[in-house]
Amino acid sequence: MTDFEERLKNYIDTEEIFQAGDRLLLAVSGGADSVALLRALRSISERWNADYQMEVCHIEHGIRGQESVEDAEFVENLCRNLGVLCKTYSVDALGYAKERGLSVEEGARILRYQKFRELATENQQKIVVAHHGCDNVETMLFQLSRGSGLRGFIGMPPVKGRICRPLLFATRDDIVQYLAELQQDYRTDSTNQELTYARNKIRHQVLPVLEEVNPEAISHMMRSMDLLRPLLKEHYRHVQKELQRAMNPKGELLCDRVRNMEEYLQGEVIHEWVRKHSTHAKDIGQVHIDALVSLLSKEVGKSISLPYASVVRGYEALRYLPEGTEHATLVCGQELSTADAKQRIPQHRFEEAVTFPALEMGQRMELSFDGYQVKLELVERNPEESPKIKEMTYTKCFDYDKIQDIIQFRNRCTGDRIAVMKHGSKKLKDYLIDAKIPREWRDNLILLSDGQNIMWIIGDRMSEKYKVDNHTKRIIKIEIWRNS
Repeated sequence: MTDFEERLKNYIDTEEIFQAGDRLLLAVSGGADSVALLRALRSISERWNADYQMEVCHIEHGIRGQESVEDAEFVENLCRNLGVLCKTYSVDALGYAKERGLSVEEGARILRYQKFRELATENQQKIVVAHHGCDNVETMLFQLSRGSGLRGFIGMPPVKGRICRPLLFATRDDIVQYLAELQQDYRTDSTNQELTYARNKIRHQVLPVLEEVNPEAISHMMRSMDLLRPLLKEHYRHVQKELQRAMNPKGELLCDRVRNMEEYLQGEVIHEWVRKHSTHAKDIGQVHIDALVSLLSKEVGKSISLPYASVVRGYEALRYLPEGTEHATLVCGQELSTADAKQRIPQHRFEEAVTFPALEMGQRMELSFDGYQVKLELVERNPEESPKIKEMTYTKCFDYDKIQDIIQFRNRCTGDRIAVMKHGSKKLKDYLIDAKIPREWRDNLILLSDGQNIMWIIGDRMSEKYKVDNHTKRIIKIEIWRNS
């Protein structure tokens, strides 16, 4: 057994990556790393009686034409000579990436791991990939440059779920030397030299400079990551406990509980909360975490966009909405799905405003416009009764004596205002934005107006200015519904 194979066996045992007899699905591209992994595990399985049940999976991404075909043939021949079962699958990484607006590299990675997980789940296997120590240093530098937080310092773990990385102890030079000792050839991916990929820039431009500063730079960084891993593992146990305390039964993040944490812990808890929900956690950077910390103190309805998701500020908590999930819309103090909100907030385009007639005390009247029916009633308030009136979504009561102009149903106009508090008002435009009423709805909302003062946004809210109180003498009750 070679020194490389002995080091691999020790690393597997120390990190408890495999057990004897484990079923392994090896991801083999034909490159030096995966070929070395296959040869070394095959040797360990035989000579150390590990009896690994190995199967190789090769993915042809449809990117490099004939070169990809030759890679597949190389892997199949190698497996045949070693007596290892090999299965080759083709995917359309270019088409997948274009359809979803991803880089080709990212599209290929997603499709590759989808296939690995599908096969491994079906056959109860561990997925074994050939990431080595230099890859891990690249990952660390890449993550830190994007603002990944403390997790960025430990790169890729040896084991995460089904995915195993037994070569993290080795450098690229270790691997090439091992293959030379075996006189084993391998394939070289021409795209590994292209500097359009961020990782290739780190590999070919950043790491060589660091090695000029210190030839052992990569080894030192690998060692530092090994030392940090158990420390940060303990740290994240604490973060997970705090996260559990900060979530409600729906998995939403309670704003007040997070705000009451120490400042450094707020970002850590939020980051773990996003990781818990997201399938694209690696795309989350510090800029996103900072924005989410800020969102804790924003008003209801505000939201932050994340990669493939958004987070909305509710009354008490942050809500995570994966891409494709309907955004919650604030209606009458409730957060509803877009479909439910649209059903509740009627929309109509007025050719001209519908003006209310003057009413006499006790008079009831009905009017209609384009499929809508409106019932009006003017009554005197009994001073002996409580001013609180039970109202429904499409039935409201207003203090008639507070109305200063003619009452109309119409769409919005420049200068419209609505009182959302007892004292003062705000521009209708600003209210609609804050309430997350979709932009495409705003021009068609049915508004009850007193001049440029909005009394009621039908289906949403009424103005505080016109509410019945202890001083009210006359009440106008307005009910609106759509003819079926």
